[in-house]
Amino acid sequence: MPILWNDPIALADSGQTLHLASINDGEEKATQASVDQAIAKAVELLPDSLFDDAMFMLFEWHSDKRQLDINITDAGKKQNADIIVRVILDGTYVPDVELLKYWLKDYLSSSTGFLHYSLIAAFTDADRQSVQML
Repeated sequence: MPILWNDPIALADSGQTLHLASINDGEEKATQASVDQAIAKAVELLPDSLFDDAMFMLFEWHSDKRQLDINITDAGKKQNADIIVRVILDGTYVPDVELLKYWLKDYLSSSTGFLHYSLIAAFTDADRQSVQML
């Protein structure tokens, strides 16, 4: 089932645009398909997200909020793109961190849209200084 994206939200404090969806899946396969669609959305928005010092496509998992943020950032992970893709897993099924990382790697490894760019995929479930390459 396709994700229903909210209208983009302008974040006045940062000047960024947030693309937000809430996923209410109760099974592993459906949740994986929804996460795949979120990655596809971030890849689709890459041409508008890139900036001169862009290095990482950063996947930030906030388990307490059940929230995955996808952003383009620089080497120091301080400068961010103008676009953020965020999905909130509101359903009864929430993957563990290792499974979520597997899904991300699996999708990106065959995404021609992502592979077209010279970005490094990175993941964190802590802070931006503690990232793991995917």
